[in-house]
Amino acid sequence: MAILFQRSSPNDTGIRRAGPTATAPNANARRGEDAEIRQIVDQRLVSAEFQPMVSLAGREPWAFEALARGPATSPLGAPGAMFGAAARVGLAGELDRVAHAAAFGVVLDNSPGYRLPLSVNAGPVGLATPNPVDLAEVAERAQRQFPVIVELAESAVVADPLAALVAVDRARADGMRIAVDNVGLAPASFVLLPLVQPDVVKLDRSLVTNADAAQTLIGGLTDYVRQSRVRVVAQGIEREEHIDLAVAMGARYGQGYLFSRPLPLPKGAGEPRDTAWSSALSLDAEVLPDELLGVGSDSPLADIGVIRQVATLMTRRAEAHADPAVIILVSPAGGLAADSWLLPRPLARASALAMIMTPDENKKPLPNVVTHAVAAKDPLATRFALAILTADGASLLAARPGGDDRTGTYQYQISHNRDDVLLACRSLLRRCVAQLASAPGGRPFADD
Repeated sequence: MAILFQRSSPNDTGIRRAGPTATAPNANARRGEDAEIRQIVDQRLVSAEFQPMVSLAGREPWAFEALARGPATSPLGAPGAMFGAAARVGLAGELDRVAHAAAFGVVLDNSPGYRLPLSVNAGPVGLATPNPVDLAEVAERAQRQFPVIVELAESAVVADPLAALVAVDRARADGMRIAVDNVGLAPASFVLLPLVQPDVVKLDRSLVTNADAAQTLIGGLTDYVRQSRVRVVAQGIEREEHIDLAVAMGARYGQGYLFSRPLPLPKGAGEPRDTAWSSALSLDAEVLPDELLGVGSDSPLADIGVIRQVATLMTRRAEAHADPAVIILVSPAGGLAADSWLLPRPLARASALAMIMTPDENKKPLPNVVTHAVAAKDPLATRFALAILTADGASLLAARPGGDDRTGTYQYQISHNRDDVLLACRSLLRRCVAQLASAPGGRPFADD
């Protein structure tokens, strides 16, 4: 395979080799690997292969995934070793960009008629890393010629949902589509997927050979797939019998050695065969939780203490639920001390995401809870809201100050409509994501 985007230097003598592999690499070997990965990234010594994702009905390619490869003779030639070394020295983001450019360059230079979607892998750090100047032009050309999908691993989404949401927001702003890869290994992903709103879900390869695990996935994913326009790809298909299980999990597309091993070039001319692919995701309008539920003069009126008692019952039910939850608490000005008790430590620890949004200064961050600062002039600063979302349940309590000037009284509404709760969660999270995206390097505080 050709090495793409190689940059040479006057003193370059080629890729340096690490010493013999040992069970526990010594300091010299580690320094050798660190130097080698820096050279791979700096000189763009990355190549690509391409594996098709095919329609399970017709077996024709629907899209291709670009698979990054390091120098064939290098100890870092395997993608796992290469990306692991890059992460260790802080170059994971730039390596993602280099790998993308390598794949784009192969297609543009050798398959000028290619028009099918092309997927590339990236982590949140990679999507947050600006494209290097020497790689920007090929990325722009690629996106003009074919749809680009960015694959984000399920593990990255579960490990830091807010960082993943920021990465997804940036990728969409750049015109790319989103896939979540290796889905089905973490129960928390079932509740996070509707918030990420991927265009593609790629099931972990282990599921097509494990009927018990697949059955669990079917239960958690079926409703989401039915209600959304997400495309489901089953990975690791190597035998005909794997296809039946893939279809049972909701997959319309498959990827694996049964269809093709990785190829030096993708094959696919003409427009994308999926006609729905041209329609962009319609993002929800930003709305306050009380506006969403129509809280107004006709709504029930209660003291804030009663509102908090209702919220306590909601969090206790969530605590008794076996599956991870997304919990977003909006605490009005002056209420943080009282409202923090609504997020007990065991619940926060078990949650897929626990967040409190408040205008108050949080001097003692809550363990496992992300704190998002609300501006004092933001209408949200006077509201109380609690949104709880699980894989099979949803609750939203939204309240605003009463209109009769009685201190501490709120008009409120409660909803268990999943669409309402999802919309409230997405809208609240978008506020946080927008703030993070506008301040690179900044992020809300979560105490581990």
